[in-house]
Amino acid sequence: MSDPIESVELAVTVIANENGEVLFDYNSSWGVFSLPMTKIGTIPGPTPKSEPLPETAEAAALRAAVEVLGHPLPKGHRPKHVEVHVPPYQQSGRDGSWKRYSVQVFVLRAPAGKACPLDGHSAVWLPRNGLADLAPISPTVNPILDAITPAVWAGLMGG
Repeated sequence: MSDPIESVELAVTVIANENGEVLFDYNSSWGVFSLPMTKIGTIPGPTPKSEPLPETAEAAALRAAVEVLGHPLPKGHRPKHVEVHVPPYQQSGRDGSWKRYSVQVFVLRAPAGKACPLDGHSAVWLPRNGLADLAPISPTVNPILDAITPAVWAGLMGG
């Protein structure tokens, strides 16, 4: 029996700097600040008439990161996958419907320089602690940030 609730596969990139701040992106469709994230989709097939291929979570996470950072990343400085458990059933902040999210989380230490988001994106650095006092923040943010272990956070911030 299939799940009647819509399933959504997401890649999320948590970009942190040495000050413990996390890069957020204002999503005008949702009306909130959120982590750089995107649906994992498909990519064109290798030949003109071939079927589309599934996009990898890694490619989607890289795409989400560069849209907010505004520049390409070198091979040695790409988002790294971390194993986390994010509660799958959440209510969409955009349309209010319940969805089953499959979330692949990636982390990235902020590259030198400031973020220069691509058109349609607005980047802002926010403290990881104290988000409850800020609005509007996507309700998907805290479960994702809470799932990241202290050791991963320390590595992100150079500790």
